[in-house]
Amino acid sequence: MAQHQHGSPGEIVVIQLRREDTGIPWGFRMQGGADYGIPLFIQKVTPNNIAEKYGLSAGDAILRICQSNTQSMVHNQAKMEIIRAGNELDMAIQKNVIDMRDPAFQIDQEPSVKTESKTFKVSPQQNVSRAQSRSFKYLQQMMDNGELPSAGK
Repeated sequence: MAQHQHGSPGEIVVIQLRREDTGIPWGFRMQGGADYGIPLFIQKVTPNNIAEKYGLSAGDAILRICQSNTQSMVHNQAKMEIIRAGNELDMAIQKNVIDMRDPAFQIDQEPSVKTESKTFKVSPQQNVSRAQSRSFKYLQQMMDNGELPSAGK
């Protein structure tokens, strides 16, 4: 059964995506990761696809994939967690916390679906705290204290 949890900006929700088989795309593009110095987030949601129907939006921060905390996860680790999820992908997200108009979260060019890594306009010298809002610092405290909601709650 579909869990349609859209949530208010900044709200933490658990989204439970379900599909019939692995040949059906989830319908979202994920960006970021510890290797890019920015949090994992939803960069794009394909209209009329699973991700949109279940409430994912561009700008949603990904806090957990299944039972794995994404705080120190590199992009490829996150992709592997999504692949391992099979047809039942649960994600804890914080709604609409990434400003998609901010150049720090833009990609240099439209990547192809098969691209392994993305290039961001974020220099290594850039202050990562600029990319981390107060809400992310608060989330860090919540993660450290084990206070994030789980799919079973």
